[in-house]
Amino acid sequence: MPRQTLNPKTVSTCTAETEHGNHVFEVFDYSQHRGMGTGEYIRSGIFFVGGYDRAIRFYPDGMREVSKDYIAVYLELLSKDTKVRASCDLRLVDQSTGLSAPATKVGLRTFDSNNNISRFAPHVDKFMNRSELEASVYLHGDHLTIHCIVTVMKDPRVSKTELFN
Repeated sequence: MPRQTLNPKTVSTCTAETEHGNHVFEVFDYSQHRGMGTGEYIRSGIFFVGGYDRAIRFYPDGMREVSKDYIAVYLELLSKDTKVRASCDLRLVDQSTGLSAPATKVGLRTFDSNNNISRFAPHVDKFMNRSELEASVYLHGDHLTIHCIVTVMKDPRVSKTELFN
């Protein structure tokens, strides 16, 4: 007769690890940047979140001819030969209150520095209509502030296996 053994129950856990970062890009003399041309951009200083270099790209005259009446704002992954899962929230700051309002939220996605499309987010050309921006609380004294909030997904943390009671 075979011997019966107890089958112990074990457990391990997985926890998502994230790192958050903020970058504020101040654009002074906004009106002087208009007229650069469609597809021309200003890149913010490089900032570091979750182990990766990033920057904000600001297109005052739009990214493409079809969206030339809109400003465009993108988060760009600059680190070389890298894939990273991240989300971002691109906001404009009210110049009188200092509070920011979400303009574009990008959910969790893979940024790939070797792919000309997926190294940027969001994938929309029309961030805000230029006429609306120029009449808004976000542009005052020829000054525009872009606030970017980035969340990077790190490798998951898995616990060691333990007996489950």
